[in-house]
Amino acid sequence: MAIPIPKSSWVAAAAFIFLLSTAAWLRADSIQSIGANGGVNWTQGTIFAEGFGVVHEDQADAKTQRKLMARRAALNDAYRNLAETVDGVRVDSETTVKNMAVSNDVVRTQVQSFIQGMRPVKTEYEEDDDGSITATVLIEAPLNGAGGLSNMILPFVKEQVLDKTQPPAIVVLAAPESRKLTVKATMADYQEPEPSDSSVEQDDEPADEDDSDEADDADDAGQDDADESDGPADVVQHPKPSITGVVFDASGTEYGWNMFPRVVSEDQRTVFDISVTEKWKQQGSFTPFQETVQAGRSNPRVAADPIIIKARKIDGVTIYVSNADADRIIAANNEYSVLLDGKVLFVIME
Repeated sequence: MAIPIPKSSWVAAAAFIFLLSTAAWLRADSIQSIGANGGVNWTQGTIFAEGFGVVHEDQADAKTQRKLMARRAALNDAYRNLAETVDGVRVDSETTVKNMAVSNDVVRTQVQSFIQGMRPVKTEYEEDDDGSITATVLIEAPLNGAGGLSNMILPFVKEQVLDKTQPPAIVVLAAPESRKLTVKATMADYQEPEPSDSSVEQDDEPADEDDSDEADDADDAGQDDADESDGPADVVQHPKPSITGVVFDASGTEYGWNMFPRVVSEDQRTVFDISVTEKWKQQGSFTPFQETVQAGRSNPRVAADPIIIKARKIDGVTIYVSNADADRIIAANNEYSVLLDGKVLFVIME
């Protein structure tokens, strides 16, 4: 005799199977769960939510009709879960999207439109022996990019959040005098040497023929030496450095996931924060997170030769780096605009 299984168990089983089928992109170490059936994949830059709906045979005779009704119920459930997930996304250590929406009607309206504009990316059905049908719907929303949540709320985040922090050091583009870094010299930094005041006056009388020949030989030798020299004798030619980005390595730490990371030096200089994201807005993307340093090195955002900066400590959503590393970052930005051009990655897992 078959043992009846509660309908709730079928729903749970369907949800489990659905999660297994999407495991390729749902890596546990890069996912932050928010709510009962939603979360954020920070390395892929997506917000996701699932919804479930069950329609029994006595609710509709036709199987096609039951599937449509189950999908509609699952879709409504998924949208509710997506709203809960979006509300829980953290902007900084003190602010969530929900906090911002409560205090700002424009943010609330835009967040609602953002959620309603998302479409399901996957729908699956399970049919029970008694004819009931369970539908499972997955909705994804972009965290990054031109149509992403972070890009949409950036102006409001700057208004509400940035005012609470000190101006970043990269705006000043200066390090303390005691630790100033010298930028490599180029030929443009050198001026032609001034002519010497102790020049020898030439005699009016013509020189001997022998003397003249010796002078010509000396001039030829001097010309050869001059041809072999590309510049003043005291100029050292430096190969062009190749600092193409910055990878902040916070792997192995208890970093608090948030949309707009902040980096501070040990002497409390703000090295990186939301104030430099305008360039990223033009590029259509905000700070991506990576799971390993190797993945960060190979990411085209930081190109071929980034500098790797290891976090000294984590305070909630703030990453602290050493004073010496802060100087390296500021010097690299002064010369190559690596921060202002958005050539930044954060390694959080590993």
